[in-house]
Amino acid sequence: MSLSLGLRRCTKRALGCSSALCRAACGPWQQQHAADLPLRCQRRNMSVQDTVHQKIKGRRRFYKIVSVDQVKASDSSGPQWQVLLDNRPLRTPARRPLHFPTEALARAVAAEWDAQTRSTGIEPAVMPLMTLCATALDQVAVNPEPTIDNVMNYLHTDTVCFFAPDDDRIILKRQKKTWGPLHTWASKALGGELVKTQHAIARPQHPPEVVDQARAIVAGLDPFALSAVQCITMECKSLVVALAVAYRQITMEQAFDAARLEEGFNIEHWGLVEGGHDLDICSTKLQLSAASMLLWLTRDVDNQLSL
Repeated sequence: MSLSLGLRRCTKRALGCSSALCRAACGPWQQQHAADLPLRCQRRNMSVQDTVHQKIKGRRRFYKIVSVDQVKASDSSGPQWQVLLDNRPLRTPARRPLHFPTEALARAVAAEWDAQTRSTGIEPAVMPLMTLCATALDQVAVNPEPTIDNVMNYLHTDTVCFFAPDDDRIILKRQKKTWGPLHTWASKALGGELVKTQHAIARPQHPPEVVDQARAIVAGLDPFALSAVQCITMECKSLVVALAVAYRQITMEQAFDAARLEEGFNIEHWGLVEGGHDLDICSTKLQLSAASMLLWLTRDVDNQLSL
């Protein structure tokens, strides 16, 4: 069976199909290929969600009732919850059980599925929480090292480490006001100061002990938190901003302002490009909101991340 045909059929199973025809068609292929789907996607520099989204995008809503149910714990990992589509458990694209650590997160993902309509079909782009959770379970939980390496690469070109020259006094003043508190917090969290530069193409060489501490903090995150941190890091081009959001030092709105400070300054002076700036802003806010919500909903109020 071809990869394309197998994915198309197994996508139905991933979303809850349990028909005899689907089992007969997908059984042998799914057992052989679904388990290593995340690894094959990583080799092709794409995500599991990119692969499966191509198969379900625009598909007519095939379920009527979306509900949430608690999973019977088989070990000491604590209570977990799952989303049911017509009483069938929702699974990840790689066919892993989609179990959530809190009921609030499960209900948030259930709301995304319930918002899909028959008229427009299933639209994965408007289910960012589902995407982040699937990434956490299919990729990060299986092998966190590629994700850790990815976010650590941003530390050496972190947005908040590049300040404007002294001649650009207005933008430099805004950068110091917005980014200054982030550097103050980061120096305490990382055990040393990050190197700042006023040269656009000069790559800051942070102290090795600071880099090692940053990696230790990132490596200590659970799969859901690491998935969210990766999302924020890539959207803001800043690991410092992502960690500040994760550890409740700034809000999502403040993260957006810090990451797009220079662009916001240029828009003020030169205007907004319709169909360009506005769409990019909406996309960034969507991703940051989803990642921030994931960080909040994966933990109880009294069990938030702390250094």
